[in-house]
Amino acid sequence: MAREKKEGTRVTAILDNSVHDRLLRYAEVKGQTKTMALERLLTYALNHVDDMDKEINKNI
Repeated sequence: MAREKKEGTRVTAILDNSVHDRLLRYAEVKGQTKTMALERLLTYALNHVDDMDKEINKNI
């Protein structure tokens, strides 16, 4: 049985082989697909940057 198609936007990127290998290992260890791992890592990173920006702007 095929998976239900995910609603979203397709993104194409060329990753350094070492980064791709790390992503594959990370996803495997976490029991996630590459898509799921990328979404979670990007969300975490973007939230962290947003928090840093808010802190910087608060001190201006």
